[in-house]
Order: sequence, then structure tokens, then C-alpha cells
Amino acid sequence: MAQTAAQATFYKQLGRMYGTYTGTFLAFIILLAILEYMGVPNRVIGYLFVFFTISVYAIIGVMSRTAQVSEYYPNSGSFGILRRRTSRSGLL
Repeated sequence: MAQTAAQATFYKQLGRMYGTYTGTFLAFIILLAILEYMGVPNRVIGYLFVFFTISVYAIIGVMSRTAQVSEYYPNSGSFGILRRRTSRSGLL
């Protein structure tokens, strides 16, 4: 199957994002190991781990956001069918 230029660009960017995420994660794990070796309390390391996890999810959310309403409801036609069926049954 031949790829279009847009698909090729998307896959290249996707690989770059996965690589960046993996490299950052490994660097963070190494940082935690160094901090543990230096005697940093486990509580501080735990807080750093929770903060890192929340930050990763926030970054993923920002990177994958969309400004087009149609992308939120990709199959909006099925909602209309569901609404008509439930309307006849008296649920709506």
C-alpha cells in the first residue's frame, strides 16, 4: 500500500514523539536512581514520580487536542439513530 506524503510525515512525527517519550522516561528513571543513591527520602521520590505521571498525561492531552468539533464525534450519525430509537420507547 502506497503512503501519501501526509501519512509519511505523520509516521515520522509519531516515531519522533515515541522516541522522545521513551528517552525522557529513561532519563527520569535514571534521575530517580541517582536521587535514591544520594539518600533522598522515599517520600520525595514518590512525589516526583506522581508529578511526572500527571505531567506526562497533561502533555499528551495538550498534544492531542483538536479544534474541530467533528473530531470529537466522528460517528455523529449513529447518535441520531440511538436518539430516535430511545424516543419511541419512551426513554427520551
